Amino acid sequence: MAVVAPAIAAGASGRRYAPLDDDDAVVARPSPFTPQRLAIAGALVLAAIVGYVVFNRPTQIFGPPVPVAVAAVTGRTVEDATNLLQAQGLEVKVVAVASDLVPKNRVVKQNPAAKTKVPPKSVVELDVSTGLPLVSLMDLRQYSKDDAERYLRNNKLLVKEVVRYDDKVRRGDVISQSPGPAAQVAIHSAVTLVISNGVRPVGVPDLVSHKLSDASKSLARLNLKLAVTERVPSDSIPADVIASQQPSPGTPVDPGTTISVTVSSGAPKMVLPDLNGRNVSDAMAALSAAGLVSRVNYIVDSSVLPGTVMQQDPAASAPTHKNATITLSVAVPGTVPDVGGTTLDQARTTLQNAGYKPGGVIFEPQGEAGRVIRTDPAAGAQLRPGETVNLHVSGQQ
Repeated sequence: MAVVAPAIAAGASGRRYAPLDDDDAVVARPSPFTPQRLAIAGALVLAAIVGYVVFNRPTQIFGPPVPVAVAAVTGRTVEDATNLLQAQGLEVKVVAVASDLVPKNRVVKQNPAAKTKVPPKSVVELDVSTGLPLVSLMDLRQYSKDDAERYLRNNKLLVKEVVRYDDKVRRGDVISQSPGPAAQVAIHSAVTLVISNGVRPVGVPDLVSHKLSDASKSLARLNLKLAVTERVPSDSIPADVIASQQPSPGTPVDPGTTISVTVSSGAPKMVLPDLNGRNVSDAMAALSAAGLVSRVNYIVDSSVLPGTVMQQDPAASAPTHKNATITLSVAVPGTVPDVGGTTLDQARTTLQNAGYKPGGVIFEPQGEAGRVIRTDPAAGAQLRPGETVNLHVSGQQ
């Protein structure tokens, strides 16, 4: 059998390859899973497993974990305490609590307590101070001063008071507060209470010597009232004029207070004596002794003894009062009387009874010393009553 030479095939590149028969050796590509590579991969996987177990489950390899003695952090700041416990491998839980003993942001209490042994990564709970406990203030307005103070002291708060007048809030009640209602304040803080002192008082004016009607108007302008408690007679205070008051001037009183006054009813009443027919000099003396004022009205009437009271006004027995003026109608002749030869005092009386005013005295060196020589105008001369008559007297001045 003839041996046929195998044909040589041409590739795409133009290179020629001879076909292989079944007896020819087959050449394969190298496999990536060589024994060496498999050994290295297995070692890496084993190292990872060991590392996880060592760091996350040490008890499976080395037995139970070593306990941690919890550090003492009470009194430290929350930052220092947290850093210290975390450095021990422990976790921290912060609980905010108010405290009137421990400053703000410091540890009040720890749980577990210091030196307690716990497993790693255990949680330590820290009670951290938020400062003094807070009080939510109630509305104290319209409360009495005593009740408001009691409430504040019971809540461990201090009281500061300010007193002022107020027309609307009753004396002793709270007008306002600071801080206001519902405010949150720390215990031992001061709360200011504004306390009403009632309506602003009014100074009592001086009413003495004022007329009753004027005093009433003055008090009305000050919102005060007037009450007449007594009327008394007075020789020196006119009727309806205030003699005294209570309270005294300048006393502070509440608006609406009644001021009591004593009012003069005028001079005491008296009965006039009968002066008709009496000599004008005697009548005037009698009136003066009784506290009355006399006024003379001269009437020319030669039929009656000069100086005789013919009429009085008010009439005899009429009621009057001290210092009242009584008018006397006196009869006069209308001519200058003859007073020659009389003493100076006698001459003056005679002139007054005749309705004339004794005037100046002119001394002359003749006649009996001390006796009237003549008058000017002369005796018998017609002269209107009330005019002045001068006297010429013997002797020296």
